[in-house]
Amino acid sequence: MEKKVIVFAALLFVAACATPATNVAATPAAPQANAEMAALSEEELNVEVCRRVQQTGTRFHRTECKTRGEWIEEMQDAQDATRAMQRETAPRSDCLFNDRC
Repeated sequence: MEKKVIVFAALLFVAACATPATNVAATPAAPQANAEMAALSEEELNVEVCRRVQQTGTRFHRTECKTRGEWIEEMQDAQDATRAMQRETAPRSDCLFNDRC
């Protein structure tokens, strides 16, 4: 009886691993940034905002000044790039045990 349970659990695990991933491309890109841009007026988007930015490789911060619209656009571009990289590097199920990929 115990052996049957272990075999069933193993088969269930293999079946779960073999199911294809859902399509991430169907999600809208950066809905928060789009909503934030739409909610702000043209005058509010042109207000200059300065932020302390951590630079990689140093302990010192640097101050970077941009308009609010540019900060929102930069955030949206970074989120889009991250989503694109995650979509491209997701392993395909047929590549796991195949050397042709």
